[in-house]
Amino acid sequence: MDETEKTNEKGIVLAPLVEDSYYTPDSLQTLVITDFKSLNDFFRKVNQTRKPGIPVPNIDFSKEVVVLAYGGAHQNVKRLFLTKEGETEDTITIVVRAEPNEPSNTAISHPFCLYKMVKNRKSISFIKR
Repeated sequence: MDETEKTNEKGIVLAPLVEDSYYTPDSLQTLVITDFKSLNDFFRKVNQTRKPGIPVPNIDFSKEVVVLAYGGAHQNVKRLFLTKEGETEDTITIVVRAEPNEPSNTAISHPFCLYKMVKNRKSISFIKR
């Protein structure tokens, strides 16, 4: 297992795919992507202003889903990342966290992050911290 993967006691893994930034809505958005068309649509928006564009990750949607957090202008934020906080019989709770930049860096960024996880029937809830 890659050392950047996050595993809990039940074996649910959040594996990072892409972390970057692009101009997005003013508020944080979270999304669970379950098909290639939706994933491709997201990357089409991201890559409109990039040459070369970020490659679309290869996901087996019969076995995996993609979890996405994006949006909002952030000052002093280096990146967004996701961690799994808890799990019940029906729900997986994922926390969206921001990693701060150095205090001297006051640049405004628009970070996003994509993670993949094993497909299951549980709903996914997000908490921003």
